[in-house]
Amino acid sequence: MGAMIGAGRTGRKPRDGSGAGGRARHADAAILAGVILAGLAACAAVAARRRADLRAAGPAPDPADAVLRVDPRTAGPAELRLLPGVGPRLAERIAAERDAGGPFGDLEDLERRVPGVGPVRTRWWRERVGGADPPEAAGEGR
Repeated sequence: MGAMIGAGRTGRKPRDGSGAGGRARHADAAILAGVILAGLAACAAVAARRRADLRAAGPAPDPADAVLRVDPRTAGPAELRLLPGVGPRLAERIAAERDAGGPFGDLEDLERRVPGVGPVRTRWWRERVGGADPPEAAGEGR
């Protein structure tokens, strides 16, 4: 018999992946895997370099050592709010008293002149206040 209708190529790809289409898919997958691995290797190299830079920089500083110093003789209300226990109203009172009565001599002077500031608050501020001593007292120890 002659050629039957439909007995020739149907245009379908073999299901087992053995045809040309299956090899192309395998090649694409291999290229994609290579690109992904190259990207991961590059990321690992960057991370290793950053770790080495951090080790060379030394240990991280202790946050307790980094104390922000505030000078109540010159600080504005926003800076005064950095002190523990100082809100917007107390910061405004401190700045207003300093503007009206002149700079504070020391923390005890600030206690006497500003309502709401007492020994407990100034004890909290001892480590955080810079420039609280009168300027003439700062040069006497020489």
